[in-house]
Amino acid sequence: MLPLSDSERQAVLDRPVIQAKQPSRTYWARRDYFDPALDFLDYQNNTGSRSKIRRWSSLRLGSQQPLRWKGTALRFWLEQGEQVISRPDPPKHLSPEYQAGEIRFHWRPRWRGQSFPDDALEVGYLGHRTRSETVTQLKQGGVTLTAAPGTALFRSSARDRGWLLAVRHRSTLSCDWVLYFGAEYRDMTIESRTLSHDRLVTALLAAQQIPQSTPWKEKQVVLNLSADWSIRPTWQIAFDLEHFHINRHDYLPRKGFVDYDHNMTLDGYLFWSPNHSWRFFVQGHASQHFVLGDKPFLYNRRNNHTFRHPFGLLSFGVQYQG
Repeated sequence: MLPLSDSERQAVLDRPVIQAKQPSRTYWARRDYFDPALDFLDYQNNTGSRSKIRRWSSLRLGSQQPLRWKGTALRFWLEQGEQVISRPDPPKHLSPEYQAGEIRFHWRPRWRGQSFPDDALEVGYLGHRTRSETVTQLKQGGVTLTAAPGTALFRSSARDRGWLLAVRHRSTLSCDWVLYFGAEYRDMTIESRTLSHDRLVTALLAAQQIPQSTPWKEKQVVLNLSADWSIRPTWQIAFDLEHFHINRHDYLPRKGFVDYDHNMTLDGYLFWSPNHSWRFFVQGHASQHFVLGDKPFLYNRRNNHTFRHPFGLLSFGVQYQG
C-alpha cells in the first residue's frame, strides 16, 4: 500500500482546518450518541435537575465542494437530532427533536498574484430549530392539569440563526505534525417560545420563569487550536480545542440563577484510512458547560442551571474524499 499524501491523510469533516493542497471534494457522516451508561463526565448526577437525559442521538451529514476559483470551496452540513428526557412529575416523558445546518464559503486569499496557502477566510450562516413540543399534562404545586382530548396545555419550541466570520492559519511542524490556529465571530439571534391559551397554565408557567417571549442576541467569539498527528501511514490522531466567549443582548435573566458566558470544548479523534479515499473515525467530545455556545437554542433562563457542569458524548463516522 502506498503511503498517503499529506492532503489525503487529512480529516476535513466540520473541523476548523486548512488542507495542505487545494480543497478536495469531500463527503462525510457522523453519528453522536449519549446515554447514562456512557456518561463519562457524570453530567446527570451533577446537575441537580429532576429532568434526566435518557438518550441523545444525532446524525450529521456534510460535504466540501471545491469551486471554480482557485483556493475556494463551499463547506456545509445538515443535522437531525433527538433527545429522550424523563421527569418524576408530568410531563414525565419528552422527546424534543431538532434540525440544524451550516454553510461556509472557504477562501484562501490571493493578492497581486501572490497566494497564501496556509491562511484562509470563511464567511457563513448557521442555525438550529426544534420541532414544536406538545404538552398535555402538567403537575405544579401538587395540582395536576390534564388537557382535553385533542388539545394541549402548552406548546414549546426554540430556534437560533446567525452569520459567522472566521480566520484560519496552518503551521506544518513536520511531515507528521500540523497545527491550526483560528478565530471566529458569530452573531446569533435566539428565540424560545412557550405558548398556551389557558390563563391558569400561563400563570403557572410564568411562576416558573419560563423563557422570555422576545428574541435575544448572542455575540460569540470562538478561539480554535487544532492538531493532526500521523502516527502511521494509515492511522492518525487529531484534536480540536475551542474557547467560547459569549455576550448577550436583550436577554432577561432569571432571579437567583447564574448565567454562563464562557465555555471550553475538546474533541479527540482516532482515524483509520484503509486507502486514499476512505477514512473511518471515532470521536470523543468533552465540554466544560454542557453545550454552551455550540447549540445556542438550548440555552435560556429557565434551564441555564443545567449548563453548570461538564458534559461529554461519543461519536463515530466516515469520510470519503474523491
